[in-house]
Amino acid sequence: MKPLGYKVLLAIAAFFLIVLSIRHWKLGGRAEELERTLADRENSGGSSLSEIEKKASREIGGFARSDEAEYLAVYDDPFVKHLRTALDGYLSGTNEGMLAPGTTASATSVDGELTAGLDSFSKAYYRSKFVVVALNPFVMGGKEIGIIFQDRPDKVFSAWVYGPLKTGGYDLKLFWEQPIAPADLDAYLSRQKELIEDREHSL
Repeated sequence: MKPLGYKVLLAIAAFFLIVLSIRHWKLGGRAEELERTLADRENSGGSSLSEIEKKASREIGGFARSDEAEYLAVYDDPFVKHLRTALDGYLSGTNEGMLAPGTTASATSVDGELTAGLDSFSKAYYRSKFVVVALNPFVMGGKEIGIIFQDRPDKVFSAWVYGPLKTGGYDLKLFWEQPIAPADLDAYLSRQKELIEDREHSL
């Protein structure tokens, strides 16, 4: 039997990274619903997020603008700023902000449920500014950033930004769409209306 090729191994690794990251994903007050959905998909009566994982996650989705200092700190976060840099690099063709642009951009689909890679989606999304709805530690280091693009607020995306690197910079490693049922997505986007409409702080 021939050994698996580099691209196949990379796709498998990316899949497991995304699955692990979904365990850390929290959308506003719907965390418990998403945990049950994940358990159903695993068909194993799987456990939901542990208390340790819950404490490790820094929930932004659905949070009130009343804590202005915390809200502003999100948009000053170097991981979040780097995501904007990487998206602009992708649009310009320089690929600034991605150490392995071929991997980060490559369109990938797993079992028709997870769609990943910058090439998987219209560039019209990336031309729009985005708002942050989640900012969590990522299981492999760095941070997972949940975003919605203001000009096309019909999907919720996640990005894995790794760093700081030895050079002092950061790296956009993965970008994917959160697999949320349409009815649940509509309800969530409705609750996030105030964040989505914030054009003063969006990036």
